[in-house]
Amino acid sequence: MTNIRRSVVKRLVRGQMKSAPIAKLSACGLSLMGYRGYQLANLADHPGTRLAPVFEASESRVAAPRALGEDAELLTGPLPPIRPVLLEDVTAKSGSSFLYKKHDVLLPDEMYTKLDRISLLTNSGFFVQDYFVTKLDGTVAIPQGICAFGHGDVNWYHWLAEILPVIYLSQNLPAEFDDYPLLLPETAEKIPSFKQTLDLFRGKREVVILRDDTAYRIGRLVHVPSPVSGPFNMRDHMWPRPSDYTQNVGVVQYVRETILDALAIEREDDSPKRVILIRPPARGPTIRMKSERRPKPGGLKQCRWKS
Repeated sequence: MTNIRRSVVKRLVRGQMKSAPIAKLSACGLSLMGYRGYQLANLADHPGTRLAPVFEASESRVAAPRALGEDAELLTGPLPPIRPVLLEDVTAKSGSSFLYKKHDVLLPDEMYTKLDRISLLTNSGFFVQDYFVTKLDGTVAIPQGICAFGHGDVNWYHWLAEILPVIYLSQNLPAEFDDYPLLLPETAEKIPSFKQTLDLFRGKREVVILRDDTAYRIGRLVHVPSPVSGPFNMRDHMWPRPSDYTQNVGVVQYVRETILDALAIEREDDSPKRVILIRPPARGPTIRMKSERRPKPGGLKQCRWKS
């Protein structure tokens, strides 16, 4: 978008914040240019249909990174039962946690309540004050489904920590939702590790794959709040802190046990206490590793950070 075009779009968006006649003309002007402005809103405050809890009250535990020999900074706090919400007639795309409902873009509570700290920069649009401006050229209709997509859903960490627990919790939905398929990103069928973990938790539930370049209009969408959440990106010159994160201990432990049991992995007396996974040097800082114990052939190496 050229600077002139962006300037015009921003003026039209600001017009939506004024009197009703001006707002109507501004919305019409945006539409003629192929854009639409959505006001930011909290999904937790949206008057959708609240469903029965899919997980009981639990506790969040988050620890900040620490240097060797220092005490851990542990933040704990109670969490209420996890209650899904049923939304009607919303538009969404995989790779994004934004849900478009009439004139609003609904953000998950963990995003909306931290707008002063997190960055929501996206290639699909831009922000003007409390509005998000984007193009939604055409949509494909889906009658119903369960939201199993969101920011970073193509990333292994976000899939494992945020999306997979939601898939597990979908098994606890009332029986009337048994025929609701899981709405998943393309990576769920393309990448073997994603598909293998998906098969551990989806049970008999059908799946529908959302194409990356397509927007979908969903008649009835079940949204399960993620039991694990954290900032996708921080604002400039800000660093994450424990209060930016939520980790539902009960759900995380169940997910872990399910994976270990399904893969028949048992802990032994000489099993490593820590396993550190790092990116290849080309994708991140080089880290020198020191082995603490000679591993068995084919086994995992236990390592220690060395500055």
